[in-house]
Amino acid sequence: MIDIISLSADWLAEKRSKYGKDPNLMESMVHALYLLEQLKLTGLDFIFKGGTSLVLLMEQPRRFSVDIDIIVSPSIKRVKLEEYL
Repeated sequence: MIDIISLSADWLAEKRSKYGKDPNLMESMVHALYLLEQLKLTGLDFIFKGGTSLVLLMEQPRRFSVDIDIIVSPSIKRVKLEEYL
């Protein structure tokens, strides 16, 4: 779960010191992961893939990504998918 504290400027400043990354990039990544979490809470069945998903598997993040790549079943119609979004 994304802790609401990780959306704060103080938390981002602390992580910037630790990782030496652009705080705007880090903020965008945290928001992307928060969006992913909220999407999962809707009950939508999907597969999370791509670079952002790999960051969650690394002990030390080497790259930061601001997009989320998901796959849904082809049986889910666009109109239904838009309801989740």
